[in-house]
Amino acid sequence: MGRYANAGQLVEIQPVFFGTAGLSPNTIEFFIETREDEIDARLGRYWNMQPFSGNPPSMLKTLTKLGAWVDVRKSKISMEDPSVSQWITQDETKFETLITSLVSGTAELLNPDGSIIPR
Repeated sequence: MGRYANAGQLVEIQPVFFGTAGLSPNTIEFFIETREDEIDARLGRYWNMQPFSGNPPSMLKTLTKLGAWVDVRKSKISMEDPSVSQWITQDETKFETLITSLVSGTAELLNPDGSIIPR
């Protein structure tokens, strides 16, 4: 199971899609864990990521779900209907903008209580 999100939370975003996509929970978890690893690798230079696995900041949850959702659609939808790739590209851009703003310091990483997590 992922550290910042889990398959059930991702399925809640688009239950109809996941109901027909034929993806196992293990496959969904793979996409989640892959994005969590990317997030940890990119933000780990600025924050100790280990303590976040118990009660992660909401931005880590958002980034994980958004990134995994992009990856799921890339693996499934873009092969079946390339015309929907515009939505995938927009969400990829959103993911990149959010994580870059954390890395650059133009956005803050917040604890669940709303306090800023120092670098």
